[in-house]
Amino acid sequence: MDSESVIKNINLAISYINLDDVDLDFDSVRDETFKKELRNLFQKLKDEPNIDSRTETFDEIIQMVRGQLKSLETVGQILDFLGFTIKMLFVEKSTTTTDLSLLNELFQLMPAQWETDPVKVHLITKIIYETLNADFNNTMHVITSIICINNKLGFYVALTLFWALYLNYFKKDSHHYYKMYNVDKFFKLLMTCDFTSGKQDADSLFKLLLLTSIYQNNVLLNKDNPEDHQIFQEFFKVTQKDCEKLKDWLINVKSLIEANNSLVKSNQSSDVLMLLEFLELDIIRGISQDGNQQSVMDPLTDISHATVSKDE
Repeated sequence: MDSESVIKNINLAISYINLDDVDLDFDSVRDETFKKELRNLFQKLKDEPNIDSRTETFDEIIQMVRGQLKSLETVGQILDFLGFTIKMLFVEKSTTTTDLSLLNELFQLMPAQWETDPVKVHLITKIIYETLNADFNNTMHVITSIICINNKLGFYVALTLFWALYLNYFKKDSHHYYKMYNVDKFFKLLMTCDFTSGKQDADSLFKLLLLTSIYQNNVLLNKDNPEDHQIFQEFFKVTQKDCEKLKDWLINVKSLIEANNSLVKSNQSSDVLMLLEFLELDIIRGISQDGNQQSVMDPLTDISHATVSKDE
């Protein structure tokens, strides 16, 4: 099984949002005609039982919102639409693919100076994370979507979202979530994992490895000069010793699991095999190649298919 197959077989199920939980008020938008038509389409979406018709209505909503984006001018309007757009990504079960282009377009509208503004990165991250109610799978889906849209602001927000999930995984206070940290912080938390003290839940371990892969591919193996990231440069200062440290940790985890499969608590033996293959073929192989075949903006291959089998 190759790396792509391993990742696609990780079952990361999206949690869909109820239509009634989408705010259609848009206080910052004065176009009452737009708001009225949008409410009518949402009502149509609720009342329509036919899947094909629901998909058409959903696409109509996306197109209407896309048209409205062109008229956004103020910070308030852009951020108002951000929360709505995030919810729209997870609201419609009948669509076969999630329309992420709307989110990408919204990031392109944000002023270039925002990418070097920690306050804006903090605010955007907070809006996205709290809109998704800290749901691991949905947040991971957003991370892997915006981290590769060739937009520095999106890249920094994606990494800040990574840190929100990473800190949450280690049960840190939420008021620390919406900012980036350096490589020392990454390892300080990672090294608290003790795989000899008792059984490790397979789902939880998959989540940690998914997060580790995001950090490895986009920070540890990032070929940019730290200075390229200006105000955020301290978070990209990485040495070869850091890469070796992670590699050693990963190999140790793999060896422990291989020596004693019972360390991983799971109802299915295939979960342990999947875990080992994911470790070897995606993460360890990636860092062993020293990033020569890794793209800075490319986290897990087609991770939009990837997730863990249970929600947080």
